[in-house]
Amino acid sequence: IITDEDKETNVKGVFAAGDVCVKSLRQVVTAVSDGAVSAVSAERHAAATRDRLKLPSFPRPSVDLQRLEQRRTSIEQTASMQEQNGEGFISSEIREQLTAVFSKFETSVQLLGHVDDSPLSSELRGFMAEFSGLTDKVDYAVDEITGGEPGIEILHADGTPSGIVYHAVPGGHEFNSFILALYNVAGPGQELRPETREKIAQIAAPANVKVLMSLSCTMCPDVVTAVQRIAAERADVRADIYDIRYFPDLKKKYNVMSVPCVIVGEELFFGRKHIDEIADILVSRA
Repeated sequence: IITDEDKETNVKGVFAAGDVCVKSLRQVVTAVSDGAVSAVSAERHAAATRDRLKLPSFPRPSVDLQRLEQRRTSIEQTASMQEQNGEGFISSEIREQLTAVFSKFETSVQLLGHVDDSPLSSELRGFMAEFSGLTDKVDYAVDEITGGEPGIEILHADGTPSGIVYHAVPGGHEFNSFILALYNVAGPGQELRPETREKIAQIAAPANVKVLMSLSCTMCPDVVTAVQRIAAERADVRADIYDIRYFPDLKKKYNVMSVPCVIVGEELFFGRKHIDEIADILVSRA
């Protein structure tokens, strides 16, 4: 969609924002910043239209602080009840669904938590302890680190690395991608089309792929799943999955303004990508 600098289209009063807009720098201007510009422009247009039509101004309703406090209390009580019921990170409903998934594992897997004294590490410890208690197909161990990047490394049953490391607490939209990563390592794994398998086989050079994501991102799971599926298939491909809120230095280093962001070497790729596109990127580096 073509817009002017105020994000207004050729239709007066109609604004656009996000990836549908033409951008001078690919993905550098995020949907969030576009939305902010669009919102301000739309507000100006609405105010001008109100003045032109001589419409009355309506006072904004006051914030109901009591209602907000009641909602906050309700949320805290719900969290407390979940903790008392032993649900923690994983609800009872999800636990039941996972039983069927674990039954399909051909082998067991191990989770190796690389942790320090950071808040992320504290959450990783709790998650691994709770998750491994769901099945005898998943075990975990802790590796105390100093100066490294906290994360959960997925290992094969014999303790060899799978090449997949989650520098994040698997949750939100990324919980399913984490379960799929375990399934891909334990076997049989997600089925691959013959042409996709052939592309993955053509990857000639070892690759370290970083995926920067957020747990609230709806496009990120597709990219994460694609990258970790390739890593599970190829021993010379490593997939590091980062929750960007815990790694501001990475965000600053690569000037990342939107997720998902795939980093291969020093090259950045933004937006949703399926497994064939990721494979093509890795093949082209040979």
